[in-house]
Amino acid sequence: MNRIIKKAFPENIKAPLRKIRGVYRGTLAAYKKYAVPKFLIHFVTTRCQLNCKHCFCPSESDASSKDKLSLSELKKVILSFNAPIDTVVLTGGEPFLHKDLVEMALLYNSLNKARIISINTNGYATDTIVNSVNKILNDLDNNSCLSLQVSLDGPERIHNDIRGNPYSFQNAAETIRRLKKIQVANDKMHIHTLCIINQKNCNYLKELSSYCMENLNMPIYFELVRRNICDFHSVEYKPRDGLTGDLSFDLKRAFNDIVHIYNQQDKRFKSKSCSSMIGKIRDEFTIAREGKRLFACMAGNYAGALFSNGDVSPCELLDFRLNLRDFDYNFPKIWNSPRMRAVVEKIRRSCFCTLGCFVGLSRQRIDYQLKTLFAKPKFL
Repeated sequence: MNRIIKKAFPENIKAPLRKIRGVYRGTLAAYKKYAVPKFLIHFVTTRCQLNCKHCFCPSESDASSKDKLSLSELKKVILSFNAPIDTVVLTGGEPFLHKDLVEMALLYNSLNKARIISINTNGYATDTIVNSVNKILNDLDNNSCLSLQVSLDGPERIHNDIRGNPYSFQNAAETIRRLKKIQVANDKMHIHTLCIINQKNCNYLKELSSYCMENLNMPIYFELVRRNICDFHSVEYKPRDGLTGDLSFDLKRAFNDIVHIYNQQDKRFKSKSCSSMIGKIRDEFTIAREGKRLFACMAGNYAGALFSNGDVSPCELLDFRLNLRDFDYNFPKIWNSPRMRAVVEKIRRSCFCTLGCFVGLSRQRIDYQLKTLFAKPKFL
């Protein structure tokens, strides 16, 4: 659908069309019961080359003692899905460190017909990433899309400090440049950059955006550092430098900087893709500042999480997990089990957070969109 909109319509109506599509999907997802999630976050590994100060993911040695899912086990899981997944997010850790990442991506595509295969990366291992991307694109179905998200957490000095590696920014920038060349030649691929706003980089957002526009010729998007706000969240995150959950910076200033950045980026690239994200980031900031629920969450219905050891959860923020090995690798069976449904009902009635994926999905339902139709894009 994105490719159809991109090719068939002029720039000034692309954003409204995407908005209509998002509201339709969000409303459908809010009221329809899904036998399997349409949006699946798969943590393929906890391994990583970097030591990011805001990272919530445990190191490999701290991970669950249960064996990781093998490729043959994952194949059984994917075959159990009784409907195509709309988006599969392969993340970690650093997913490109997994020796079977290419095969995993292609299994989701060939066996399930997943529409979007999305991979989040720190961009550090440039050659490995580029080679893997080329292999995936060679065998990816023509009706599917490969989306790459590369993390940039500030200008070079700030990014390297946060990531704990003096070469991390340089490598990520080179990865982006090489992936952009692939994107030009292949319309099945899309690349974007994302910055997680935290206490260490909140004063450098404009500088980062300027770098991306002038040196990488692309915009950058933003999300708030994750934080457990609701009592229902039960995962105890242990970030390496206290950045996860630390919102003791000027939220209003950061939000206003983002509004300015998004408008400038859209002006530069003659697009509406950035300004259309202002509502989402406004909701993240409002939830963080006021600690209140704005809409019902779709975790456990439209979206869910799969971990490298075979655990399944409605949301990565919860420590409630069931393992696929105990359900004969049958995802619908575990997804619709009484224990899972009981937790999902609690989420639907009371849970909320600032996690970008779930905020972006949940806010698109039509009742919330109508409520905010005339809201000004300001952080109140």
